[in-house]
Amino acid sequence: NAIDADIDYNGMTAEALQSNADAALHQAKVQGRGILRFFSPEMTSRAKHRLTLEAELRRALLEERAQLRDGAGASAALQLEVPLFDRGATRERVALAGVAEERAALALRTAEEDVAYDLRGALLDTEAAAATLAAARERQVAAGAAATVVQDRYEAGAATFAELQAIRAEALAAAAAAVSAEADAARARFGLVRAYGGL
Repeated sequence: NAIDADIDYNGMTAEALQSNADAALHQAKVQGRGILRFFSPEMTSRAKHRLTLEAELRRALLEERAQLRDGAGASAALQLEVPLFDRGATRERVALAGVAEERAALALRTAEEDVAYDLRGALLDTEAAAATLAAARERQVAAGAAATVVQDRYEAGAATFAELQAIRAEALAAAAAAVSAEADAARARFGLVRAYGGL
């Protein structure tokens, strides 16, 4: 049976409560390990301030680009008002940029490891297919030589028809194995080329 419980969020929705908890967690991460932060309305105002500052910077950059394209600006001066006391917004942006850089570096390392793993697997598959193909070709050559010998013996009356049929079946099986090994080797080479393409 489910248990119903009324939880009072002080008039806040669950989404707002989650958002406030995320803001407090973010502030704690920005300030370093082992920091505990409780939500305060100032955190929301800081986030709004940061977003406004970023929007102003984007708008100023776009306006400057438009002026440069129109030929109206002889110099590439950019004017942006940044408050002297930004309540830690700059430090927060720097910390966020550091986190983003770490995530990007981790994603790059992971991608490089995945490509290396795929490449190593494709290389091993290609080597195994080449060895199988070489063995299949040797078997085909040996079966062909044996078939020739048995054919000569049969014509001389020294081998039975059953022996001739058996060696012909072996030669046919060896040829089929060689064709199959050729196809496997071609697939392995294609896989290797595709893995190299991922670099």
